Amino acid sequence: MEKREEMFLGALIEGTRREVAMEGGEMKPVDMAAYERVARWIATEMETPTGKGLLMVGGVGTGKTLMATRVLPGIVSSFCRPDSRVYGGPLRRIYDVATLTAYELPESGYEAWARKRMASMPRGRDIMEGVYALRMVTIDDMGAEFRSQYENDRMFAFIDGLYRRRSVVKTVVTTNLTSKQLIEKYGLRTCDRLLSMCDIVVFGGGSYRDTGKFYGAINNN
Repeated sequence: MEKREEMFLGALIEGTRREVAMEGGEMKPVDMAAYERVARWIATEMETPTGKGLLMVGGVGTGKTLMATRVLPGIVSSFCRPDSRVYGGPLRRIYDVATLTAYELPESGYEAWARKRMASMPRGRDIMEGVYALRMVTIDDMGAEFRSQYENDRMFAFIDGLYRRRSVVKTVVTTNLTSKQLIEKYGLRTCDRLLSMCDIVVFGGGSYRDTGKFYGAINNN
């Protein structure tokens, strides 16, 4: 592993440790293969037009949502900043990272949602030319929303918009569903785009939440 990847791996593990502690959970040994894959993605694919996004798959409590919505965005916002002009200072670009749950996808599709979001970004003297760029979009818990044709159409519209912008906007998705289950729910039209623009990262292991006693009580009744 290269030095840059090692730096990101350490930041991912430390960030997870901190977030789990804030939730009062117990830090389990991380799935090192998954964490190394995410670290390599930040180091080599996040800022490249040909780099793919990430489809994080795994059981409940394995840290997918925590990684995708809290740990990873902080690292991307802190480290992935190519140059652009800032008022009175060096060249720098600030990256915007957005997170949505599968329940709250907009009816208008990705393009209209992105334009509205970027128009609402603050413009101040600290950023001379308003150099904001929506760089990463996370869809959390894909597949957990109510199943209907309307929801499926809304998911397709959003995924299709991200697919069209895949060279500049990276997509990160978390789901408890397998590839087969995703196809059964959304159809090939949506999943073909999703799977072509995202690499699958499997999160293994048990839940980091303190739910062992709860599951034991259920199994004993």
